[in-house]
Amino acid sequence: MRPGALRPAFTTSLATIALATIAFIAGLPGLNPIAGAAPPPPHGACCFPDGSCTVLSPGLCAADSGLYQGDATTCSPDPCPQPPPPPSGACCVANSECSVLSAADCAAAGGTYMGDDVACDGGVCRPTATTPSSWGSVKHLYR
Repeated sequence: MRPGALRPAFTTSLATIALATIAFIAGLPGLNPIAGAAPPPPHGACCFPDGSCTVLSPGLCAADSGLYQGDATTCSPDPCPQPPPPPSGACCVANSECSVLSAADCAAAGGTYMGDDVACDGGVCRPTATTPSSWGSVKHLYR
């Protein structure tokens, strides 16, 4: 064999080893021709309708009805838009007390929801008679 005939094979082999070494040190397994590992799929922030964020691949994000924010994006700081708060309004609870709450919070408090954007003024929570009584016994509540 000619001495020059071995040089291209040795050079290619040395280049392959050098690339593998660099890939290993840099933590890039997809560039390592010796390992033969395929690079992992890209990942990035995935936003969901409830405003939450999870780092996923584009395919998993779409499968979970999320909105992919791009490769290598993260959830810190949170890139996802937050949903608006639920509508709120006057909630009448015991003793004719009024609080501005959402319909769900009002129901949980045992109150009566008076409607979206209804304010707690103007006597919206006037007491109603729940037992038979005369006007004389309840008129003090309206003075």
